[in-house]
Amino acid sequence: MSNIIKLDSNALISHKRDLIAKYGETSAKIIWSRQNEEKALNQTVPKLSLEINKFVASAYAILGQNIDDSQILMTCKIFSEEIKRYHSNLTITEIGIAIDQGAKHSDDNYISVKNLLKWVKTYTETTRQKALIAHKEQTEKEEEEKKEAMNIQENDAFMAGIEKLYKDYLNGYDLENENVFIKAVSYARIEKEEVFTVSTQLKKEMYQKEFEKLPQPERGQLDLRDNECKVNCRAKCLKIAFEFLEFNEFKKVFNNE
Repeated sequence: MSNIIKLDSNALISHKRDLIAKYGETSAKIIWSRQNEEKALNQTVPKLSLEINKFVASAYAILGQNIDDSQILMTCKIFSEEIKRYHSNLTITEIGIAIDQGAKHSDDNYISVKNLLKWVKTYTETTRQKALIAHKEQTEKEEEEKKEAMNIQENDAFMAGIEKLYKDYLNGYDLENENVFIKAVSYARIEKEEVFTVSTQLKKEMYQKEFEKLPQPERGQLDLRDNECKVNCRAKCLKIAFEFLEFNEFKKVFNNE
């Protein structure tokens, strides 16, 4: 069963135009066909032969040769069997491009199964490879841009959350009621953005006090005191940062105003 995604006509036209603008006519056809067409693997030899017949007939015309109906039928049948055996991942469109380019640019000026296969091999090693590499690089670039845009959105949302927490603090909200991990992560972001940093000495003193308060783990249990101390210390650092900063300065730094 085909796993091709069906798009409405407007979406198809838009997608095709986008591919052509990015990659050029030939590469766009290759990429499009690989996204939307069945591969030779899924075609029967008779059907594949029938599809290929028109490409071979066109190649005869390009080379200025007379078509022998019996010869072309036998050539397409054998060629289709070889395609199924050795190039089953190609689409009908790709096979057509390979034959067209071979007839126009190859030094082989006659049609034979051997030359058709040679043209297909040349296509897969040059035209197809360049198109797929360009598509892969462009896709990776677009994914990276999307990821960066999402990170910016997430960062903006996170900073908005810190600003809201700060506003609540200024309005009398007791930070002791806030989740310790939220406070720890919020301070880590403030420190990362170089808005405010608690001195190393004070951090060490806070860490030591926190560590001394925690009971030693029982034998056989993991010692998680270090991680817990760091989280608690960062949470306490947030209050120190809030006490130091005025909200307008805080907002100005994070909004790059």
